[in-house]
Order: sequence, then C-alpha cells, then structure tokens
Amino acid sequence: MIKMKSYTTNVVKDLPSTMTTRNVAQTVIGDLDLFGHDGQAKMYRDFRPVYPDELVQYVASLVAETNRDVYVDVACGSGQLTSKIAPFFRSATGVDKSFEQLGQAQDPKVEWKAGSAFALSMPDCSADLMTVAQGLHWLVPYDRFFSEVDRVLKPRGVFAAVAYAFPTLIEPESNRIVMHFYEEVLGARKSPGQDGCWWDTNRPTIDSFYADVPFPSHRQLRHFIQRVSLTIEHYTNYLKTLSAYRTLVRVTSPKVDPIDEIRDKLSSISSNGMIELEIDFFVVSYVKI
Repeated sequence: MIKMKSYTTNVVKDLPSTMTTRNVAQTVIGDLDLFGHDGQAKMYRDFRPVYPDELVQYVASLVAETNRDVYVDVACGSGQLTSKIAPFFRSATGVDKSFEQLGQAQDPKVEWKAGSAFALSMPDCSADLMTVAQGLHWLVPYDRFFSEVDRVLKPRGVFAAVAYAFPTLIEPESNRIVMHFYEEVLGARKSPGQDGCWWDTNRPTIDSFYADVPFPSHRQLRHFIQRVSLTIEHYTNYLKTLSAYRTLVRVTSPKVDPIDEIRDKLSSISSNGMIELEIDFFVVSYVKI
C-alpha cells in the first residue's frame, strides 16, 4: 500500500431536498431512485455484504503502485467499495445519481459527486482506476457507458466491475425458502417487463458473473468466495434492500410482508437465530488499450 499524499476533501454535505413519488426519491437526472425508497439507503449501507479485504487488495493491485494517482468509483452508492479502495490512491471520487445513497456516504477523504454514469464530470484520460460495484448491470446501454469509461481512463488504465451473485444459504431447506422468494416472488430469472418480474434490470446478468456484458477489451474474471454467519434479522434486512422487493411492496402493498414470512420460516429452522451463507464475490476487469 502506498502512503497517501493528498485527498480531495470536497464532500457533498448539503444535498438538495428530494421530491418523492410514492415514497421513492428522484435522482440527479430526474428519474425515480430505485435505491432511494424510505430508509433504503441507510439499510444498504448497514446490511449489504462487506467486500472482503482480499478482493480489495486484488482490485488495487491491478494498478501498479507508481500509477495509483486517481481512482473513480461510478455508481458508488453509499461508498462501500469506494472507501476501501481509496487509501491505495492519492485521490478518490465516488459518483452516484442517487442523492439518498450519497447522503449515507461517510468518508471525508473521498470526494462524493452527484452525477450520471454516462456523463462524468472528469477530464479526459484522467483516471488510473475506475470501478463499478454491484451496479454494472444497471448501466445500459453498455456501449454508451464503456464509451464514457474509455474517455476518462488514462491509456493502460484499468476498469473493474466488482459484484456478488445472490448468496446461497448453506442449510438446504432455508436456501429453498429464500430462492423461492428470489426467483418466483421477485422473478429473478425473468426479463424486466415480463409478468412476475419486479426487477428493472436483467438480474441473470449479475448471477452469471457478467458473462453477457460486451466488455470492450479482453476481460479477466476472478472469484472470492466467502462463508459468512449472520443473524436472521441482519440477513432479512439485507433482503429488504433489494430494489425488486421495494418495488413489489410499493406497487402491490401486500397485506403480509413476504420477508416477514421468510424471517419466521428461517427462525423455525435455526436453533440459535443464526444462518450461514456463501457469497460469491467476483471481479471482472480489463485494461484500456
């Protein structure tokens, strides 16, 4: 790890008030914020999986220490990855269109910016490393996004998509219950717009490790599989951060919250209120030619 010399410290503090439609905020570009439902951004920060140190060190190592000047995290959310990668670079910027998510970003050593992934406010050929964490599948059309990445990256700069597939519960019956919710209730195996699909993006893309994403250069895939023990309460709060769940609840107003049912079922199986799960974190990277 290199010693930090100077960080940008222009932190977004007084974010503008957001308009809401049925408890959904608007983003900086004026569309509905699918990650800005009431309380969702804080839950995203508190309950989403934590990127393992081994993965963080690997991503940083994609750039030689002598070239670690400028790091940009696109669609940074509340900065779960941004703040872990930032200490390896001399300056770090996190960009997201969600005011709600940026309002939860807490690292004063990172410059947080509200903006579009398709029109970044960075100079041409300025970044040594660009990342997108758990968000590349949202950035369609891909050719338009990668064109912007190509503009901002320096020659031989690195782009890395960091993500994790939907976690697997180790106990078989618990996993069956959760996968039914994920696939049948939320429609994770269906395409957006199909009956029974509550996702606004193609969820199979991320569960197949971005195999169908047309990266502009030779891609390198690396996996980091972890087993984690969580309380059932923590895990079901993670489920509540899923955008498809939030959309389902907002649109249908179910009398019984499906995640409350999951919590009860998991609690009847677990003897101590804990569950064990396996998370397949992965990194898909390429070097700008």
